[in-house]
Amino acid sequence: MPGQHGMPQIGKTWCLVMIRGTLTGQRYVDDILRPYVGPFLNGLPGAIFQHDNACRNTSRVAQDFLLHVQTLPWPSCSPDLSPIEHVWDRLKRQMLLCHSVHNLEVAVQDLWVHLPQDNIRHLINTITDGWHLLQQEVVQRDI
Repeated sequence: MPGQHGMPQIGKTWCLVMIRGTLTGQRYVDDILRPYVGPFLNGLPGAIFQHDNACRNTSRVAQDFLLHVQTLPWPSCSPDLSPIEHVWDRLKRQMLLCHSVHNLEVAVQDLWVHLPQDNIRHLINTITDGWHLLQQEVVQRDI
């Protein structure tokens, strides 16, 4: 089954990249970070990049590529703090049974293009609120 990687931002859902096969750290850099994420972030001064702690994301090659990119530190086991995880959850619930990889790709692309942007903005705002609460808890714990 292909993997999907998408980048939501406030105001619009941007890019969906379909990946076939295993996504290694090197493929993450070559197939996603370099062609899509790098140019996208270059157009957004001050942007903060967020990805989870999957091995490919924390690999040396990915860390080297992102050396000059501001990234959000990611707590372990915290998918609830990621807007994209909530988007994938919604997409999965809307998916019909697909009997081929091609049908799955077409269905995911169609659903991605038609995601209600108000829902995306709400998810991002909700996650932002969650991060602020988490930061307050960490500060209080460290006092």
